[in-house]
Amino acid sequence: MDFSSSYSLVASAVAHWPTDWILIGALVAFVALDTIRSGSNRACALALALPIASILFSLVPHTFILEGVLKQFGSPLAQAICYVVLLVGVYILVHRMLFMYGDSSGSPLPALMTGAALAALFTVFWLQEPALGALWTFGDQVHLVFAESYRALWLLAGYALLAYSRS
Repeated sequence: MDFSSSYSLVASAVAHWPTDWILIGALVAFVALDTIRSGSNRACALALALPIASILFSLVPHTFILEGVLKQFGSPLAQAICYVVLLVGVYILVHRMLFMYGDSSGSPLPALMTGAALAALFTVFWLQEPALGALWTFGDQVHLVFAESYRALWLLAGYALLAYSRS
C-alpha cells in the first residue's frame, strides 16, 4: 500500500481550499467544542450581541460625546477595533443577562448545530459591517453564499438552529 500518493493527493486537495472556508470551519469546530464543554450560553450571548453591536456602532457617529471620539479614529483598522471593543462590551452585558440553568453542557449534534449557526451569523454580520473589512476580507465564494439576497435566510436559519439546540 502506497501511502505517499494518498498523502500527496490529500495535501494537494487541502492546499487548494480557500482560506475563508477553513476559517469558517475552524469557527464551527471551536464553537462546537466549547458548546460540548460548557453549553451553548456563550454562543447564544454572542449571537445576540452581534446585531446589538451593529446597531450601536451605526449610531455612534450621531451620539453627542462619542462622535468626536470616533472621528479621531478615521482609519478603517481603528474603526474595526472600535467595533470589536463595542462587541466585546455588549457580549459581556448580554452574557450576564442570560439565564443559565442546570447542566448546560451539550451533546455532539446540538453542539455542531450551534457551531454552524454561530458561524453563519458571524459571517453575515462580518460581511454587513464595512469596518471589519480592514481585519479580514472574505473572498468571492463567501460573498456569493452569504449574498445580500440570502442574508435574511441565513439569519433566520441561524437563530432557529440556536433556539433548537438550546431546547
